[in-house]
Amino acid sequence: MTSADTTADRSAISISEERTLRYPKERPIFIAGVLFNVAIIVAALTGVDIAAERLASYPRLAGRVSEIRTIATLAVFLPPAILLLRNWRIAFVRGNSVQLSPTQLPEIYGILEAQCTQFGMAVPELYLTEDSRYGDAKAFSTLRRNCIVLSSKYVLLEHAQEKNLLSFLIGSELGRIRLGHTKWWHEVLAAYTLYVPILKNPLLKARTYSSDRYGARLSPGPLDGLIVHATSWRALRRIDVDEYLAQARAYGGFWARVSELGQSRPHLAYRIQNLERAE
Repeated sequence: MTSADTTADRSAISISEERTLRYPKERPIFIAGVLFNVAIIVAALTGVDIAAERLASYPRLAGRVSEIRTIATLAVFLPPAILLLRNWRIAFVRGNSVQLSPTQLPEIYGILEAQCTQFGMAVPELYLTEDSRYGDAKAFSTLRRNCIVLSSKYVLLEHAQEKNLLSFLIGSELGRIRLGHTKWWHEVLAAYTLYVPILKNPLLKARTYSSDRYGARLSPGPLDGLIVHATSWRALRRIDVDEYLAQARAYGGFWARVSELGQSRPHLAYRIQNLERAE
């Protein structure tokens, strides 16, 4: 498969069309997360003085004041520390993965090239890895570079399904870059929201819905990229897609929502429903 093959009859994506790819509830949820971050920082700065005054009247606890001040200071400096983490992540990826290019697995790199052409953007660095910490695919950014890390586990699939899967995975992560999810200010403004269990789930779910829409727009067979999460790639070719879609469309109700509360990603059935509503 060449770059020309992957671009077959794929038209450029206009600004107005791209705006429709963002999940409608993502921005309000992000704004709520930013307000929560601000509240945490204000509470850390003001609460330490109140705690110091109260502990001063308890000799056995007065010595803990310095510890409280240290914790409060760390809470304030968590967002800047994220900037260091961003550079560490990409350095780790570059040192432990294979970078793809027009001459290194060009059939996969060509998928990303073709997708970037539709946006008129520079091609991010693309890496292939066996490291499971990044899941199926993950996008990262620093001030100077964007990169996408791709799991190698789908590379040996039958040709058409491999293209569908990889197109969806790469397209979804390219969407995260386009949506600004990997920008430094996104991570800083939502620092506590993204790192506190349970509280991070609404934003992560909304972002998943948004990136899914990019993956679907950029993939010739987006359903393969979703259904594989329920079947594994070994059983994917044996699944009756129409029957599974009927199952996904019928999914819902009170207990379905309750079972999703502690999850950072929406149930697969809800992701498919979201894509169908977006069409």
